[in-house]
Amino acid sequence: MELLSSKFMFDGEKLLSNKAVALHNNTVIDVSSKKVLEKVYSVKVKDFGEGVLLPGFVNLHTHLELSHLKNSLPQKKGFVEWLSSIMYEKTKDVDNKEITKHIKNAVKTQFKSGVRIIADISNTLASCEYLKTYMPYSTLFFEQYGLKKEKACKAKRNLEENLNDYKKRCGKLKLIPTAHSLYSTHGCLIKYLAGLNKKEPFSIHFLESSYERDFLISKGDMFDFLNSLGLIEETIHYTDVFDYMKKLGISKRKTIFVHCTYANKNEFENIKKTDSTVCLCLRSNEYISGTLPDVRTIIKSGVNIGIGTDSLASNWDLDFINEMKFIYGNFSDINPNVIFKWATTNGAKALGLNLGFKKNQTAFGVFIPTDNGNPLEEIVSGEGGYPSSADSI
Repeated sequence: MELLSSKFMFDGEKLLSNKAVALHNNTVIDVSSKKVLEKVYSVKVKDFGEGVLLPGFVNLHTHLELSHLKNSLPQKKGFVEWLSSIMYEKTKDVDNKEITKHIKNAVKTQFKSGVRIIADISNTLASCEYLKTYMPYSTLFFEQYGLKKEKACKAKRNLEENLNDYKKRCGKLKLIPTAHSLYSTHGCLIKYLAGLNKKEPFSIHFLESSYERDFLISKGDMFDFLNSLGLIEETIHYTDVFDYMKKLGISKRKTIFVHCTYANKNEFENIKKTDSTVCLCLRSNEYISGTLPDVRTIIKSGVNIGIGTDSLASNWDLDFINEMKFIYGNFSDINPNVIFKWATTNGAKALGLNLGFKKNQTAFGVFIPTDNGNPLEEIVSGEGGYPSSADSI
């Protein structure tokens, strides 16, 4: 057991003063004053002093296996050009050792910026070795895609034959097969994936570009681009995104809707109905197209909100605090307390986890030094310190 305290503690919902927490194997045993905990548990408290103690951040969306692509893709040239570029990069033969090295560095960056739980999107499961060792509470979304029916059926057969082996490889990590997006995954494959384990969250890239709506009526630049590559075998005609999702069986499944850059009020209300989550990856949106989602409308909808960094193919770095700073820098009317809730308990809720500094919750001792009486604002405004912890990678 360890007893940790600091001048401030963010328990996952609100900021507390002069509290200490008793932790055993990342489970909260008790929260009280330092004096009380020392007396009850006969263990000396480790007092970090001026700053704020956090339960740890949840990065709700990243692609660690793309970390070797840093600075390789175009910035602010629009989604179709970015999509074309990443499809080209994925055709290149890259040494596995090089990919592994960059994954390890990406995990280190996450850890150093206070992240303790990651929802990683993976096509190869290359990240599972490091995540199961350093962030075992993480979730690995095993992403499937393929517009051609033959490729979609092959992916389905592969999962049917090998899913148990994949889960064994990932150890304690939660492994969940999921779809990439409505525009890149054949409807029959999405339907199969959505029906695999309805108790677990689903994850999907959702309305990241303006071209996705046009794709659903078989028009627009992205449809034309994919069609020019010979990837379109069947056309679809749905003017309502959720009508199409209903057909595929995911309109009622608890889902992490990533990006939502071009989603509207009605779609956020539909997301809320299923107790699903919107995952904001604002720096990725800025990197690719220079367009941000309607964050204020998302907030007004009452939907659960989490934060992701996306990948180094669409972001300048994976520093989670930098992601929070960017949110506050563009939406300074949002209370920093709210941003920290998105970054902790809300992200955990999306993954079916109970994170926070309350009895029986999961928590990690992440401390960030600050100098004034508004530590959360100090951090997201860029004036605070950097996380420190007894743990390291």
